[in-house]
Amino acid sequence: MLDKVLSIINTVVLVIVSSTLFVQMIYFFGVFFKSKKYKKADKYHKFAAVICARNEETTISCLIKSIRENKYPQELIDIFVICHNCTDNTYEVAKKAGAICIVANDDTPKRKVKGWAMKYGFHELRKYDHEVYAVFDADNLVDKEFFSKMNDALCAGIKVCQGFRNSKNISDNAVTTCNGIYFLRDSAFNNHTKTLIHSSVQVSGTGYVFKREVLDNDEWKALSMVEDAEFSVQYILKDYYAVYVPDAIFYDEQPTNFFVAMDRHARMGRGVSHVFFKNAHKLLFKFFTTFKIKYIDTFFNLMIAPASVLSAIWFPFYYIYQPVKMMIAGNYDELRSFLLMVLVSVCLFILLPVMLQNVIAYIVNRKKIIIKNKFQFILGNLFFPIYNLGVAAAMMIGIISPKFSWHQIDHKKAIDISELS
Repeated sequence: MLDKVLSIINTVVLVIVSSTLFVQMIYFFGVFFKSKKYKKADKYHKFAAVICARNEETTISCLIKSIRENKYPQELIDIFVICHNCTDNTYEVAKKAGAICIVANDDTPKRKVKGWAMKYGFHELRKYDHEVYAVFDADNLVDKEFFSKMNDALCAGIKVCQGFRNSKNISDNAVTTCNGIYFLRDSAFNNHTKTLIHSSVQVSGTGYVFKREVLDNDEWKALSMVEDAEFSVQYILKDYYAVYVPDAIFYDEQPTNFFVAMDRHARMGRGVSHVFFKNAHKLLFKFFTTFKIKYIDTFFNLMIAPASVLSAIWFPFYYIYQPVKMMIAGNYDELRSFLLMVLVSVCLFILLPVMLQNVIAYIVNRKKIIIKNKFQFILGNLFFPIYNLGVAAAMMIGIISPKFSWHQIDHKKAIDISELS
């Protein structure tokens, strides 16, 4: 009786997890089709570059410099740095570099996340006349064509655009390689294919732009740990959609420490699960009343968080319980067949597809990626399956931990945009 119940539970979990993986597999095949291109625009939008910064005196001036070196009319770009609970010289460094600084100090624990910093910042931005907002983190760098390429898409009628998330330090060690590949896959498969099938990209972290009209009364309302995912659901539910602009390149600094990287994924897991359970029913209702693919697509995209929890809890239990039960019963032939089946399944349906996708993601974007240490890059690719298991476990910890809170990732490496040309 127990075995039958466990078998049914295992089947249900497999269906839930497989449904999310199936969607990811569909995204993979989009890589064989060309990206959407936008013709050169004959008008220019006025941008506000919005940068949230907490104790970023080392990196902030490099980002501002890269924006100022963009091949876009500089009189149409204003740079705003939201200094959020800073205790260093971020304000002074940013102001000296030419930015307009907004001080947002608030010691309330729940307001120490980026979403609240953006709420303060956009409240101040209401007094200006910018048409478009571009969101960055202080550790980012911006390619010289970023604003021009985004402007082309905006002039084609797009309201929200996500750029190509490149890495400043993808080959520093195996951890930075895994982090870089994680976001590279997101661009190469998810964002690329969603744009092709006229779904909606979900903006991720930074390097995205949106028109002023997307906000409700010029107010920023995404205040969770994952303000980007929450903002994405908000504009999708309002019937906006976002596209991926692969030629709008920006650079992100990847954490070099495995546990720091996992802490970020734990935060993502907790935040995304909150957004999922808050909005899943709304997305399903929208889909079944409009049959627009972006709603069901977003539903499955957010479901990755609860699916990761199910995977991290159920599969270790079930696939340890079964061999132990067979050993106790003395069914060694059955045990060998079971272990062989598990090994073949893991290799064919997990390890092989993941490694193949990594190779294809690299081949497609090889001209954009800057690899300074090929050995570390190869090592990171081999380490990626273990990294993926760590991501699932980290998401589970973030979701089930009652006291999990946001932690800042320190950025101490100042890199000039010229070093990434």
